[in-house]
Amino acid sequence: MFYYNKGVAYEELKNLEEAAKMYQLSISYNPFYANSHLKLGNICYQQHLIAQAMMCLNMYLLLEPEGSHTINVLTFCNNMVAKKNENEKIPTIKISPDDESFEEIDLIINNYAALNDKYKTNNKIELAIVKQNHALFNQLKNYKGNGGFWDKYYVPFYLFINENKLFDSFAYTICYSVKNEKIKAIVNKNIASIKSFIPVYEKKWAEIISIQEDIIDGVKKKVKYSYENQKIDGYGEYENGNPVGKWLIYNSKGEINSIGTFNSNGEKEGDWTW
Repeated sequence: MFYYNKGVAYEELKNLEEAAKMYQLSISYNPFYANSHLKLGNICYQQHLIAQAMMCLNMYLLLEPEGSHTINVLTFCNNMVAKKNENEKIPTIKISPDDESFEEIDLIINNYAALNDKYKTNNKIELAIVKQNHALFNQLKNYKGNGGFWDKYYVPFYLFINENKLFDSFAYTICYSVKNEKIKAIVNKNIASIKSFIPVYEKKWAEIISIQEDIIDGVKKKVKYSYENQKIDGYGEYENGNPVGKWLIYNSKGEINSIGTFNSNGEKEGDWTW
C-alpha cells in the first residue's frame, strides 16, 4: 500500500504525473489491488488518454466483479467511451513513454466508429464499453509501443485475451455488476464462462507482470515476483527461468516468512532464516 498511498497524496496535491508513477509502482508490486488500476485509469482519462484509461479500468472491473462500487465504475466506463471528454488536459504532463504510441487508437475510440449500429462484435451485450473494447482489442494487434508500462504489461494481457478467443468471457466478467435486466440475463446465462475465465486471466496477468527489473545492491537486475491467490509469496533475482541469489518468501498475510539464497541452478543453498 506504500506506493498507492503516495499516489493518493500526490494526486491530492494535483501532481498527476508523480501520482501516475506511484500507481504504476503500486501495480508492479501488488498487481491484484484493483484501486491502483482505478486511480491510474482516472488520471489517464483526465489526460485524454482513452486507450490507456480503458485498459486500466477494465482491470478494475475484472478484479472487482462483485465489488460494492463496481457498478459505478462500469457506468462511468460506459459513459467515458460514449461521450466527449470534458476534462481539461494538462499538456505538460507525461504519464508514460507509451502516450504518443496510442494516438491513432485514441482517435479511433474517440470517433465512436464502434458505436455505429453496423459495427458487430458478435457479443449480445450492446453496451458502449463492450463495443469500444472490441475495437480497442482489434487495434492492439498492430500496436507498437515505446517500452513503457502499458507496452510491457497491459497490452500483452489484452492481446492474450483476444488471441485466445476470450473476448466474450471478458465482456461478461466486466459487465457482471450490471443492473439492466436484459443485459443481466445475458450475463447470468454465461456464469460458467466467467468462472472458467477468472483463473485463466489471473494466471496470465501474474505471469506477465511477475518479471521486472529492480536495483539490487546498486545494480539493475531481472527479478521475479511470485504470486499465490492474488498475493505475493516470493521475490528475488531471476535468471534463465530459475530463482537465483537472495530471495524473500512471504506468508499469506504479506509478511516476510523466510529469507535465503538459491544457486545458479535454482536450488536452495546455505542457511535460510525462518
